[in-house]
Amino acid sequence: MAELLQPADVPIWVPGKTLLASDHLGWRNGTIRTYQYAPSEVFVPAMRDFLLVAYRQGHTSMDRRIDGRWSRDLLLPGNVSLLTRAQASYWHWSRDIEVIHLYITQDAMATVCAEIFDRDIVDVHLLDLLKGDDPVLLGGIAALEQEARASKLGGRLFVDTIMTQLCIQVLRKYASVEFRESRPPGGLSPLQAKLVAEYIELNIDKPLSLAELSAVARVSTSHFLRLFKRRFGSAPHRYVVERRLACAKSLLAKTVLPIKDIASKCGFSDQSHMTRLFQSHLGATPSAYRSATR
Repeated sequence: MAELLQPADVPIWVPGKTLLASDHLGWRNGTIRTYQYAPSEVFVPAMRDFLLVAYRQGHTSMDRRIDGRWSRDLLLPGNVSLLTRAQASYWHWSRDIEVIHLYITQDAMATVCAEIFDRDIVDVHLLDLLKGDDPVLLGGIAALEQEARASKLGGRLFVDTIMTQLCIQVLRKYASVEFRESRPPGGLSPLQAKLVAEYIELNIDKPLSLAELSAVARVSTSHFLRLFKRRFGSAPHRYVVERRLACAKSLLAKTVLPIKDIASKCGFSDQSHMTRLFQSHLGATPSAYRSATR
């Protein structure tokens, strides 16, 4: 399968003047970019993210083809178009326009979807909407654009909150959702489990709190404890310790890093902490384990 188009690469396929881009701000769930376009006819390959387009200036006749079907409408400032992810499209417009593109990641949409329906999600597909009038979507996109222009206190939390609201609105009105046939009773969904496990691996060198992990799964802390144990078979703390030990074992076997550096890279508070856990779980010190693997 061809690699899906990322937001930063869209100008390669849709030439125009980039007025704003949030790429450097480190938003976790999406990207916002503002463009000024002259009349054009373009092909856009399948994209990695869901796309919401808000029309800000100019009015134009717009033709769009998706899956062999053409749509046509007159687009005005305040209108919104939607395009689902992993879907190639053709666009043709006849006048100058200024638009805001909001790209929402698959993980962001699927995580909100799983929480709303409390079921395992296979896929989310946006409806083919060329012209919509939705004050909720328009207001959220405008708020994110303003945040990208001048980040303020609590910016990342603000962005995550607006993104969640937009995902909910899209799922309520403009999406079809494919569910898995069944899921084990209780426990984190496969998507939630994947997100939490990946988060732990990516942040294994840092302290990981229960509140932080439950936020990744988008459930309450008390609820998370029960769901995590049912899915992974152990409490979060024990699972994290096991992953830290796995990280340390790999580095001890494959590198010549000092043990104190390995302890730091794997998230132990110090070398003594790692040694105690090695002896408790493996019956050997890190030095002995390294010697045995050599």
